[in-house]
Amino acid sequence: MAVKEPPCAVKKRHERFEGGARGAPTDYYTRTPDLAMKNHPYAPIAPRLPEGPSVDPRTLVESGGRPVELEIGPGRGGFIFERLAEAPDACVIGLEIRLKWATIVDRRLHDRGLAHHLDAFDVRQ
Repeated sequence: MAVKEPPCAVKKRHERFEGGARGAPTDYYTRTPDLAMKNHPYAPIAPRLPEGPSVDPRTLVESGGRPVELEIGPGRGGFIFERLAEAPDACVIGLEIRLKWATIVDRRLHDRGLAHHLDAFDVRQ
C-alpha cells in the first residue's frame, strides 16, 4: 500500500518544524538554561524574586500534617476548583504571576465561600 504524500500545507508545516519544536533552533533544548536566560531579550525586564527571606509554602496554610499541593500558573483556577470539589480538605496553593487571573481566582474563591486564601501581598508581611 502506497503512502500518500501529505497535502502541500501540511507538508510545509512539517518542514517548518524540522528545526525543533515550533521552529525552535535545534540546540534550543540542549543549551545551558542559565546561559539561555541571560541572553534572552526579556532578561533585563524579567521579574525578580523580592528581597528578603525566602518563603516556605508549607507555612502559608494550616495543613495539619496533610501534603501541600502547589498549582503553578492556575490561570482561571479550573484545576484548583476541580481538586477542591474532589477533596475539600486539600491544601492547594496556586501561584499565578498575572494579576488579572489571580484576581479572577480570588473572586471565584470568595464567591464559593472558600475564605482561607491570601495573595502575595500578604505573604511577606
